[in-house]
Amino acid sequence: MRFVYPFLLLLLSLIPLIGMLWLWLYRRSQRRLAMLIAPTLQPKLVPAHSTSAFHAQFSLVMIGLTLLVFAAARPQWGRKDEKVFTRGRNLMIALDVSRSFGPLFNDCDELVRILSATTKTLHEKDNSVCESGMPTPNPFTQLLTPNS
Repeated sequence: MRFVYPFLLLLLSLIPLIGMLWLWLYRRSQRRLAMLIAPTLQPKLVPAHSTSAFHAQFSLVMIGLTLLVFAAARPQWGRKDEKVFTRGRNLMIALDVSRSFGPLFNDCDELVRILSATTKTLHEKDNSVCESGMPTPNPFTQLLTPNS
């Protein structure tokens, strides 16, 4: 196994420090609470809390941080380089047909007709570059509209 960003694995050394800081802050809050409220009044004033729930939460957060660091380092298993041969170029035209920019087109059918005529004109140039310098789309161009 190899990692794309192996230097991020150094962050694993910070996880025990974060855990110790968390436990220290928890114990300090418990001590301060004991100093503030008399031990005989604590059951009446402070809601009951389970130490097992705290330890379960602590364990899950530490495991989550560990897995997060491993995921950030991007582990990879195996590697295979392949040459992929493709022919032609792709052109994607994305238009906002929502009503947020005002009624540019009366309906989606008009937009589809205009885009169909545009792609047909580009196909006629047969894999050449159109006047705007953009490559022409391949024959498998799809028009995606809210109606389709």
